[in-house]
Amino acid sequence: MDLESNKLVETISASINQAEAIEKAEPSPLRDKIVLLLATGLSAEKIANQLGVSRSTVDRTKADKYYAGKLSLATDALYGVALAKLSLGVESAIDKLTEIIENPDSPNRDKLKAIEILLNHLGTNYRHR
Repeated sequence: MDLESNKLVETISASINQAEAIEKAEPSPLRDKIVLLLATGLSAEKIANQLGVSRSTVDRTKADKYYAGKLSLATDALYGVALAKLSLGVESAIDKLTEIIENPDSPNRDKLKAIEILLNHLGTNYRHR
């Protein structure tokens, strides 16, 4: 696993651990793993195959109130990480476009295209506020 994947797993695992306070229940490492895999978007069938359990075990975990709470927290953590990565990517793209615009050696057509992209991005953000 690469560093980003490890951070993602750590973030989701931390959220799962926080969910332990939702209700008093007997912790189950298998069900925690099922929740982690569900949060990453794998289907119940793929999770069952990967873990060597029945699909009904995955379905029961999803239906269980305690684990549903853990799944909600894990999914929220996953979305938070994804949003942060997306935000960093947008900032990086804007920085690169700004470099193109400010570089005296950049061809005018490249500068105009960079300006167009930035204006379209700003227009989209403005319309969505």
